[in-house]
Amino acid sequence: MLSGPFSDSLIRFRPKTFKEIRQRAVAHISADEEVMEKHASIGPKRPLRVGRPQPMRVHEAMTEKKPPAR
Repeated sequence: MLSGPFSDSLIRFRPKTFKEIRQRAVAHISADEEVMEKHASIGPKRPLRVGRPQPMRVHEAMTEKKPPAR
């Protein structure tokens, strides 16, 4: 088992019954879900990259109509 806040709390405050472990686990999971939802609702931290256009792929370059040669 990996060390983390939940396992640390179990070590510090030993539960007396399995029911108590289950209640604490449910509370920990719901808190984690709230944090994840909050981070997801914030959106990307950096704006999408705006720079030079992407190069054309070979297939797109071959199928694109070329102007008639003079």
